[in-house]
Amino acid sequence: MATDDGGMITDEELMELEALVGRALDGKGQEGLNIMGYGVTAVVFGVPADAPRVVCKRLPPNATEADFDKHKALVLDYVDQMRHSGIAVVDTEVRAVPSEGKAGGLTGYIIQPVVPRACLGDQVLAAADPADGHPLVQTVVDQVAGFTTERRGVDAQITNWAWIDGAHRYIDVTTPFLLDERGEVALDLEIFLKAAPALAQGTYRKELPPAIKRYCDVRFTLLDLCGLLYKNDLDAWVPQVIEACNQVVDRPITIEDARTHYDGEVKTWSMMNRVMRADRFWQRHVRRRRYGFFVPPMEYDPKTWKAKKKAF
Repeated sequence: MATDDGGMITDEELMELEALVGRALDGKGQEGLNIMGYGVTAVVFGVPADAPRVVCKRLPPNATEADFDKHKALVLDYVDQMRHSGIAVVDTEVRAVPSEGKAGGLTGYIIQPVVPRACLGDQVLAAADPADGHPLVQTVVDQVAGFTTERRGVDAQITNWAWIDGAHRYIDVTTPFLLDERGEVALDLEIFLKAAPALAQGTYRKELPPAIKRYCDVRFTLLDLCGLLYKNDLDAWVPQVIEACNQVVDRPITIEDARTHYDGEVKTWSMMNRVMRADRFWQRHVRRRRYGFFVPPMEYDPKTWKAKKKAF
């Protein structure tokens, strides 16, 4: 079900979450918050914090009602397209509450039920033997091949999938990978740039459109799937996943291709993380200003990747 109707969480709970976010950004601590993950422009909170039943993916704050409605419609259309194609997106609501702080506007949230950790794609593969395989791998490959066109794509990294009761689920619809009739990104990037620090906005403005467009290609999407297995310490699965991917691509993916791809990801995202950390220090400790962004941990660790490459 893709909807904008309430049901999984009350307005009061969502407004309380937004208030706690504001408190944390004011430097008053993260008590009452359960940060379960980070995206490029979204932070994922579990609600209630002590025993989450839903995840709330926070969209850029201070949006106008028209901007929020536009993005909500895009997300819901994306979910509908995916489900029609056969991708089983988890139940999804798109909601908004008044933004914390004095700037006004709305903060959107994408609400979904919590998926048990053991059912998440990376955990499923980590618990399985690559020699025996797992049906999730072939399912992901088939769903990517069936959904991708010149105007739509999907972020197929294994952490965006789950395996529940013998069937797949898909999780991440925060950024719809859709192009309009002119072949341009359907997403209003300027809205999303509000969720990025000023130092990063130029890079995001330049890199996000071509990055989204690349996912409208089956081979690139599956190459990304293979390469990012290294991020999740699923190195032993890379050959098996490549074998499955090569059944549907026109030009075979190699292990070297996957490693080269991930090498580029590490360089890009570790650099962006350092920029955000430097910007946070500058704003808080030099300019004595509020830093309105959550900085994720170093997910793409260059030292870890360097050690892996040395061991290959």
